[in-house]
Amino acid sequence: MQFNALFQQNELAFYGMRALVLALALLAFAVALGRWRRTGRQDMQRLFSELDQSRGETRALSDHALQLTMQVRALQARIEDRQQLAAVSAGSAQRGYDLALQMARNGSAAVDIVSACGVTRHEAALLTRLHNPSRHQD
Repeated sequence: MQFNALFQQNELAFYGMRALVLALALLAFAVALGRWRRTGRQDMQRLFSELDQSRGETRALSDHALQLTMQVRALQARIEDRQQLAAVSAGSAQRGYDLALQMARNGSAAVDIVSACGVTRHEAALLTRLHNPSRHQD
């Protein structure tokens, strides 16, 4: 019973206290919300700056990859050129040996075979010994 009497006497003070507590709670909520938004804004700005940085790095890597691709293509072209040159050289060397063999069979001297075919003196001498034993010259 005393509680009801106390409540009736201080009813205005009780409602005032409730309003004050509610106002303080709303103020705390507003401050917390403001901090949360500020932190979110800072996080977004940091993310955007990191995104810009990663885009720049990606562009740099893309440019580097393009340069490497061009270098690889240039190297492939050089390799193909060298392979073609080697094939041509091997073909001409083979033709030189075929001509040297034919000249040795026909009785040419080793000196003539060296000058005409581009084989070494020892190779020409061996060819003349093997394929034309009747004409042996060093």
